[in-house]
Amino acid sequence: PTPTPVEAPSPQPAALTVVDDFGRVATIHGSNRIVSLAPSNTEILFALGVGDRVVGVTEYCNFPKEVAEREKVGGVATVDVEKVVALRPDVVFGCELNGKETFDLLESLGVSVVGINPQNVSHILEDILLIGNIVGAEENASTLVAEMQARIEAVKSEVEGAPKPRVAHVCWHDPLWVAGAGTFQHELIEL
Repeated sequence: PTPTPVEAPSPQPAALTVVDDFGRVATIHGSNRIVSLAPSNTEILFALGVGDRVVGVTEYCNFPKEVAEREKVGGVATVDVEKVVALRPDVVFGCELNGKETFDLLESLGVSVVGINPQNVSHILEDILLIGNIVGAEENASTLVAEMQARIEAVKSEVEGAPKPRVAHVCWHDPLWVAGAGTFQHELIEL
């Protein structure tokens, strides 16, 4: 089950400087208006209780259902920079598939961009805390991470000693891509 979002906390008023998952330094001057350029970021933002501040999402963002009411700013790899800028975001949460060029162009237009690119489960939890810090939802982020860690431990305990099936996680079909060692999908299967 997905954690129930809580009431949105107040946005952070002061400027905040962070280092994102690409080692880029980003300074954020508020989080009243947020654009998410990845479904995973959108889901985190809503789970943290700040979905009411999300003004733009990609065409692939479809959860939770309230996302349907947000302005679409293109695909993950085909971001419409003009639409993003027109939404006057305080901060944009992007991902690797958006492309460095998109990040650079948005920043050249005065938009704060934070790249979220977790490599494993523990990094996902760290990114939830980072996003929570940026949007002023630290307590909600800590609670969500604790709930997720408890769920992970419960599953590990439940399957301890059980036979291990052989698994192939197909990520794409043409050409065939299978999640391998070093991916968070592989880590989840191992857990």
